[in-house]
Amino acid sequence: MYPDRTVGALTIEKLSLVDDPRGTATAYGSFAAFYAAPEHWRPIAVDPAILAFENRRVLPRAWFSFPVASDEIAAVKAIRGGLLNGGRFEARRDVMTEAARSDMAPAGTGDRVRIVEDDPERQTFTTSCARACFLVVRDAFDPQWRVAIDGQPGTIVPADVALRGVAVPPGSHRVAFTFVPTSLYAGIALTAIAAICLLILTYGPRFRRKSRGV
Repeated sequence: MYPDRTVGALTIEKLSLVDDPRGTATAYGSFAAFYAAPEHWRPIAVDPAILAFENRRVLPRAWFSFPVASDEIAAVKAIRGGLLNGGRFEARRDVMTEAARSDMAPAGTGDRVRIVEDDPERQTFTTSCARACFLVVRDAFDPQWRVAIDGQPGTIVPADVALRGVAVPPGSHRVAFTFVPTSLYAGIALTAIAAICLLILTYGPRFRRKSRGV
């Protein structure tokens, strides 16, 4: 289908690395910096003509983080600037949210979260933490998601503005997220209304005739 290997290829003529926290941009001419940081970037041999690097610091699917009370503007500023209350903002350790609580503490070494199910419309995790903890799921926040902790309804809040977060009690628990589209409720309501109208149109005249003795 593609006799010429260059068809559909992307040629990069100029590349710049942007350091948002420092507000600097550096023209890039080689990949020496990637090779110099093997703990961060691991070269992957995908194709002889393609050079790719794996980011070893990518955040997991779900993790415990320490919630910091913040509004959306301050959260975006901290995430982009990399600074938090005069210190360093660490995405793996800190999370900006409206649901900060005094009984929560940073995740301990024995705290665990495990993926049980990870489907587009349903995700289930088992958690274990010594104190009340804040679970962050690396998935877009959407009010159509619902959460249940051991079968009991919970509350999902935005984490770092765009992700999903939920407060989990201490101990071992099963946390299940389910996507329930608003259109589903609207469809059920319309179906119920249509059924009621049909019953009225079908049996209403009969009831009226009986009441008149006809």
